[in-house]
Formats: sequence, C-alpha cells, structure tokens
Amino acid sequence: MSVDKQVKIKINCIKRLTKENHYYDNEILKMAETISEMIEIDPTNYEIAKKNELLQETIITQKTTKILTVQYIKDLQMFVDKHLEKGDISQELIEEINLI
Repeated sequence: MSVDKQVKIKINCIKRLTKENHYYDNEILKMAETISEMIEIDPTNYEIAKKNELLQETIITQKTTKILTVQYIKDLQMFVDKHLEKGDISQELIEEINLI
C-alpha cells in the first residue's frame, strides 16, 4: 500500500473519531437536559435512573473515543515524521494533516 494511501486512511480515522467526539458532546448535553427536566417533573421516576446509566455509558464511551483520537494522532505524527523527510507524502496530504 502506498504511503499516501496509508496517510489518507489515518487522516480519515482521526476525522471520524473527531466527529464521534462532537456527537457524544451533543448527546451528553441533551441527555443531561432531559434528566434535569425529568427530575423537576417527578424526582422519583424510575426512568431517571435508567437515563443516568445511559448518560454514564455515553461519558465512558466518549472518554475512550478521546483516548483513541490521541493515539491515532500520535500514530499519524510518527508515520509522517518517518516518511516526510523522504518526500513520500504529497503536498495535498500535508496540507490536510495541518488542518486536523
């Protein structure tokens, strides 16, 4: 597999993980708001506990996604450092990397 193709795959993985992080941010805010509203209406509602469990799972998943994002970025940096000096990476991909 060519170096450019490997770099493109790594870039796309980072972009996907970044999108997932944004999704989880929004999801956590929505869930927290929903739970707050439910507590105001009926603090003893059984569904509140279930929603809290779901919220905690989402927070854990987001933390894992953030860790993976950092790992993928480090992997991309190491790969680019290794191949950049040889001129194996196209200028277009270098510009795309700089946008991450």
